[in-house]
Amino acid sequence: LVVALLLALSSGLPGRALAQAPPPVPVPGLPFWEWQAPRPTGFGLSDVHVFDDQAAFAVGEHGTALKTTNQGRTWLPVNVGTANDLKAVSFANPLVGWVAYNTPNTSSASSGLSGPGQVRKTTDGGATWAVQPIGEADFVVMQSIRFFSATNGYVAYRYNGPGTLNEYRMRFTNDGGQTWTLRQWPPGFTAVNVQFVTPQVGYVLGSGGVIKTTDGGLTFTNVTPNPTIGYEQVWFVNAQVGYVVGGPDGTTPNMYRTANGGATWTPMGQFGIGVPPYYQYLTQNRSLNFADPLHGTLYGFITADGGQTWRLPTATGVSGVNRLRPSGVGFSVGYAGELRTTADFGLTTRRLTDSTNAYLFNAIRMADPVRGWATAESRGRVMRTANRGATWQTLDMAATAPGVRWTYAQVKGAFPDADTAFVMGKSSDPLPPYAPDYFIVKTTDGGQSWARLPYPGTTEMYDIQFRDTRHGLLVGAGGQSWRTQDGGQTWTAGQPGTAQNLRVVSWADARTAYAVGDSVAFVRTTDAGLTWQRVNTSFFTAMFPFVPGGQLLNVCFTGPRTGFYVSYQGIFRTVDGGQTWAATTLSQSPNFNGGLRAVSFVTSRKGLAFGYQVYQTSDGGLTWSSLANMRSVEALAGSPVDRYNAWTAGRNGSILHYSEKFITARPLAQTTHCAGGNLTLAFDTTGQFPASERRFTAQLSNARGRFHPGQIRVVGQGTASPLAVALPFDLPAGSAYRLRVVQADSLVLGADTGQDVTINAAPMATLAPAGPQTLCAGRTLTLSAPAGQAQYRWSTGATTRTLTVSAGGSYTVRVAGAAGCFGPPSAAVV
Repeated sequence: LVVALLLALSSGLPGRALAQAPPPVPVPGLPFWEWQAPRPTGFGLSDVHVFDDQAAFAVGEHGTALKTTNQGRTWLPVNVGTANDLKAVSFANPLVGWVAYNTPNTSSASSGLSGPGQVRKTTDGGATWAVQPIGEADFVVMQSIRFFSATNGYVAYRYNGPGTLNEYRMRFTNDGGQTWTLRQWPPGFTAVNVQFVTPQVGYVLGSGGVIKTTDGGLTFTNVTPNPTIGYEQVWFVNAQVGYVVGGPDGTTPNMYRTANGGATWTPMGQFGIGVPPYYQYLTQNRSLNFADPLHGTLYGFITADGGQTWRLPTATGVSGVNRLRPSGVGFSVGYAGELRTTADFGLTTRRLTDSTNAYLFNAIRMADPVRGWATAESRGRVMRTANRGATWQTLDMAATAPGVRWTYAQVKGAFPDADTAFVMGKSSDPLPPYAPDYFIVKTTDGGQSWARLPYPGTTEMYDIQFRDTRHGLLVGAGGQSWRTQDGGQTWTAGQPGTAQNLRVVSWADARTAYAVGDSVAFVRTTDAGLTWQRVNTSFFTAMFPFVPGGQLLNVCFTGPRTGFYVSYQGIFRTVDGGQTWAATTLSQSPNFNGGLRAVSFVTSRKGLAFGYQVYQTSDGGLTWSSLANMRSVEALAGSPVDRYNAWTAGRNGSILHYSEKFITARPLAQTTHCAGGNLTLAFDTTGQFPASERRFTAQLSNARGRFHPGQIRVVGQGTASPLAVALPFDLPAGSAYRLRVVQADSLVLGADTGQDVTINAAPMATLAPAGPQTLCAGRTLTLSAPAGQAQYRWSTGATTRTLTVSAGGSYTVRVAGAAGCFGPPSAAVV
């Protein structure tokens, strides 16, 4: 039944996957966004309900809900109907279940306090959900939910109203969540955790010890093992056998076990692994779990003897919420979308998250709508995609770029096109004396091979930017800068404009660039990096309290004098090369949430700003509107490719894709064609294209399959699929051409067919003699086509290399090479 429900859910998921690509993973509450890394999500997961050894249901931040029926090999997203953080989940059976989540405060939106808190109920396995208020007017922070049947359950939460000291509360329902009844603790008891084993029997932990109820919370008895310590974690296998964990004064944790419902307790002794630093984790809520009276886990440690002894697993353990079954199968969820499963009570675990394994992205660049690059700040991670981000490949830099200690490398990348990348970084010895190794490597074949380039100077460089494959800039420590005009083979030092460290450089045009750094350093070059001059920084000096450490990082220029600075205060714009700055609508907005990290423009008018939220502009940065709330992941970099498509990358190895409209060319039935030939190119569109936008253009790449500006051939136009394509006669022979369809005004780009197209050359014919000829009546003239061609085709229908004529007229010839491709008619002989 669960499998059937999942299949039904998956059939209605939004989005469209490209050929041989994994299905998209939508982001709840954010239309047109999908997760690309980690998969299935990078949002933190807070709880998991395990149905059996195969099926589980996980919930977390931003309304994320995921379901599996094959022990986590695949996860299907479930739309719960809210983008609020889901805190807990419980199912009474495969059809009937609940999620508990926080809501915004209704009393004071700016107070930072939580709202009424709600649960949502499904009776069809997650296909639809209904809201159920729990009866609190405001200030609810959900903690847990547990249902024993379709009618009986409880919800626990913290109440953080003014003057309440964030008190722990609990409510019961016996009508499936339609009404909830508040349960009161004994006077003076401050609860911190609760677990009910049956609708009647439950245990509550707090600073006052451990109390037990056998009547659903109407009355309680004290069953505290040791009154001198506080208790924070509880797990009962059944009504009789259970465990509690606490610690004296926040140091070494202690565990107690009962086999008779709390009547007596057996001390497990002080938990002796990794203390005291690990105490805060060992007492973390919901990291304690037992499958049976013997087998359990506690923040990654495992026991097989009922808690007498603990050990680390043989592989990476679980560190978040975990649920074990008597069979030994279990699931764990946690930070940044972490998903794991075990089949041996946690001794070994298998990671279920399809992750890039990169902690922090610092650059992402899509060279075209399909191919792109990203770098992670640490561990020398360089990523590449060739399918619009459906999959991101971690390049094996150690194998393809030897000579660098990649495991200990910090890197930054510049990506002028889909084939070419420059990666700059610093690698240190893992042991003293930690000698730094500064390096630059380059690829021109999409990352298959790398060559080490000369590294100029002996100090650390912090940023590298190339405006094309030949012209690049480095900036770094002490205001140093270097430029190259031959793709990094040689470097020339620039005359510095500051002695401060320069952190970021931005090209504005072929000769103009800006660099910023420490102590509000701000310099400009107008000769492509030979000399730098300091720019007026009075604006940034005035903002010094809002520029941490006086360090400028987030600057982008779209022209020689037009640029943008983003910060916690908003987005500011200059039109005079940084001499003066003006606030934009975003920096004047009372609803601005701050935390902007980067800004990027795809044209002089269309751009995005990235951070805790993503903002967009279509008027050159004068006005901005919110595109997405990214507070849970924080975008640190972004790459728009057209008006409706963009990527963000940030913390926890997160990559998200925005696609409102897109065009995908369908594969060709035949991939070998003649120059000058004709074919039809069908395509599909994603998103809404009104009649005014249905102007489509077929484009042919250069011979390497790249759509570089100035090298694109327009080969067809129309208003609907398919488009009639006419290949030019003068195309050089090649086997790596690509065809794609874009919107005629390039507001929407498109994916190519995914095929290399072979174009066979069409030879050009000439005639001898050439030009106008005078022929007397009764005489003949022999016209000759070029020798060595495979076929000839005269305007008269003749197929020989030469043609003897005796009548006035206009004569042409076409020739074909070995591939059988006929070129255009020769110049006529009259």
